[in-house]
Amino acid sequence: MRRRMAIIESSDKTTWTLTWDDLELFDQENKDSLSLDRTRFRTTLQTFQKIPYWNSFKSELIESRNSMDRLLWHLMNPLPDYQKKLKTALFFSLFQEVLAKPSFTNEELESILSMEDSIDLNKEVTDKSKGDFYNLSQAIGSLYNARLLIRLRDLDLRQPFS
Repeated sequence: MRRRMAIIESSDKTTWTLTWDDLELFDQENKDSLSLDRTRFRTTLQTFQKIPYWNSFKSELIESRNSMDRLLWHLMNPLPDYQKKLKTALFFSLFQEVLAKPSFTNEELESILSMEDSIDLNKEVTDKSKGDFYNLSQAIGSLYNARLLIRLRDLDLRQPFS
């Protein structure tokens, strides 16, 4: 993990891990657990489609079925890092059954990322009008007890090791 983090921090390389299962899913054209379930997350998807930045940052990444599809998307879209990060943040933002639930203020962010506190999955910020809050993506949290938070206003993506 240290080597991978050193490579990531170098900013000129990217790492990607594929398992045999990933290759089999790709070969069979099947979906993995990070494939967006358009029925489960329909309300959030419809809300995001109304946000002005939707057309700028939507991508085929949202339609990816599995890890190999996502890797191919990254390889076929040599975008500047900031654009790739925004498109990736938008992708992970869509994984909420109810938009902004759970969500956290800027002041609560460090505590949530510290991985020390448990998360109240029913927590919602009171002022959602300006999008100045962080959503907890449900895409990876259930898989790895990881925390990936995205601010709605500008798609600022935060994770414990960023």
